[in-house]
Amino acid sequence: MSEQLIRANEVDLCIETFGDRSDPPILLIMGAAASMLWWDAELCERVAARGRFVIRYDNRDTGRSTHYPPGSPGYSFTDLTEDALGILSELGIERAHLVCRSWSGGIGLIAGVDHPDRIATLTFVCTSTGDASLPPPSDGLAEQTPAAPDPADQAAVVNFVVGSAKGYSNGSPYFDETATRSLVEADVARAQNIASTLTPDLTCVVTGGSPG
Repeated sequence: MSEQLIRANEVDLCIETFGDRSDPPILLIMGAAASMLWWDAELCERVAARGRFVIRYDNRDTGRSTHYPPGSPGYSFTDLTEDALGILSELGIERAHLVCRSWSGGIGLIAGVDHPDRIATLTFVCTSTGDASLPPPSDGLAEQTPAAPDPADQAAVVNFVVGSAKGYSNGSPYFDETATRSLVEADVARAQNIASTLTPDLTCVVTGGSPG
């Protein structure tokens, strides 16, 4: 189905679903500074074709969901967790599988600890607890990440996000710059406030837990 705005946890959240509502539900939660488009639509369709009801959505300050002044989000990981559960409630879903990427691992952790009755399984993708025993980012990542752009310059924003994604790939031969640029262009074009999307959400780190 096409994207739709729903009201959950007193904010507007943009969601998109794939598959049959009678199938076991999977809620895909994206990481920081990225909308639901980073869960590839073809992936969602292929998972749905295997008998799952797939839900992806824009977190606050991304895509078409509620956004706040840059640097002043005024919400925590706990609020974002309630957003995720609110989406399930609005769709009439009591219990779902959660797949959390990177920073959103904090959302999944809170959901699993505080609301185990709502969670069928938890899957973490390239996330971390911040524990010192876990491997840190690759050496030289900061040098490979371009300088922050002027949010008003859409082309510069696209180049920044593509360059950052390339840096995170750490020279992987599987990094597809053309496909990534197409994705980023679509993401930037639909964002309500790209400046808010690009601003690090320090409030979540301080009040809601550690980012992935």
